[in-house]
Amino acid sequence: MHLSYLQYQLCFHGIRKVRMRNAGNCRFTSWRMYDPQARLEPETLYLMTARQFQSLNQPVTAVCIPDYPADGDLPPQNGLYINSCLSSPAFYNLIQELYSEYERWNFALSFAEGMELSRLLELSTPILHMPLTIIDSQFHFVAKNSLYSQKFSGDGLELADLEEIIWTEDFKKCMDQKDVFHFYLQNEQKTLLCYNLFRDGQFFARILGSIEEESYRDPQEILFSRMAVALKTMIESEPSSRGLHMKSREFQATVRCLLEGNRDVDPQVLLQHQWSLEDTYALSVIRCYDRFPLEEAEKYFSSSLQSLFPHSCVLRLDQDFVCVWNLALISGEDYVFQEKMAVFLREHVAKAGDSNSFCGREDFSLYLNQTREALRLGDKYAPHFWHYRFEDYAYIYLLEHCAAPFGPLQVCSPALRILQNYDTEKDGDLYRTLQVHLRTGCNVTQSAELLNIHRTSMMKRLNRIKKLTGIRLENADTRLYLMLSYKILELSGSGIFT
Repeated sequence: MHLSYLQYQLCFHGIRKVRMRNAGNCRFTSWRMYDPQARLEPETLYLMTARQFQSLNQPVTAVCIPDYPADGDLPPQNGLYINSCLSSPAFYNLIQELYSEYERWNFALSFAEGMELSRLLELSTPILHMPLTIIDSQFHFVAKNSLYSQKFSGDGLELADLEEIIWTEDFKKCMDQKDVFHFYLQNEQKTLLCYNLFRDGQFFARILGSIEEESYRDPQEILFSRMAVALKTMIESEPSSRGLHMKSREFQATVRCLLEGNRDVDPQVLLQHQWSLEDTYALSVIRCYDRFPLEEAEKYFSSSLQSLFPHSCVLRLDQDFVCVWNLALISGEDYVFQEKMAVFLREHVAKAGDSNSFCGREDFSLYLNQTREALRLGDKYAPHFWHYRFEDYAYIYLLEHCAAPFGPLQVCSPALRILQNYDTEKDGDLYRTLQVHLRTGCNVTQSAELLNIHRTSMMKRLNRIKKLTGIRLENADTRLYLMLSYKILELSGSGIFT
């Protein structure tokens, strides 16, 4: 952010007694309240009082002082020197709001590809403070922000509007203009900022922004130019995104119905994209980190996934992105898929859960729940990983649910409680001895080696376990029950009975 931008925004919000020292077009990347005890950071705007500024003994990137005397000399330090009637908390909250809006807009410009045009115009509204629209050669609105919608609520300009504005011929004369240019509306005595958008070398539409106050003209033109470049990139990339792998709204609506458990869909809609309910599918749920700007980046995120995995259908459900994979179209590419997904998740600081594969005739909604369980279990038991498959956590899912409606301690084998009580009273090691013995497949010699005891000692321990608990390890069901009991207690964190 530049000091000149912040001065422009403060003036728009009614704070006009702003003087600026701006040597070298000063720029900062963050702001904070000045603390004389803290280390000063580079590229930072510091908010401080005039008294604090007097004691500042080293230069900083920039300062912002809301209570600087109007008759005070302008010091050599870059910054904004303001004589404001706002209270300190109100002023600081305003700075926070302005900076947050600018960061949101800056992010949207950086990842504009795939975003809805109207969405970008709306994000630009608190930055430019002007009615904005994109209008084609037939005077139909391609997109517009809320300020422009207040003036023109329809889908385009009516004949009466054209006659009143009187710019039809002049509009066409400027269709070859490549840079930002001005257009003066004589009937309203107002200047428009204009920028032409081209698709495949042909005029597509024009961005229009109305300068409502001439004093804001210069900063608004700079900001308008930045927005125009982002819109130009969006328009130029749009034809490629509408190629073979772009999914129609009707197709996406059909897949959404399947995910919601609605089987009453038209199979012909799927066939238009070479999909069939006879194909094999899998689902992935991708979840971004908590502070990810989901609303601003949704289109970019979805289009990036769709471009990376063209044989998928990407939908947003609540806070998640769901990828429906048609495995019949991507067979033999599993390694490449895993590699691409790993890179995507790392770059976007996201995590993903995968379902098992299934036939399209089955219930999609059940497998959607499966992906979310994979993500939940993976994040719980392996939080350092980013990508989780349900098949790797299915046994944990089974163990978690086999205890319900009882608790882990109530459903597990009573033999384990007996062994733990014995170990506590006699300072023994029978609980761990049985666990190791089960893990070796009841191999006495191998169990003794792992426990660092003699084989004869191992046999004595097993006889003691049998006498105390009455269990019969030769019974396969008994061994399975004991192994499940150990695992349930381990996963629940209840390794010791209380």
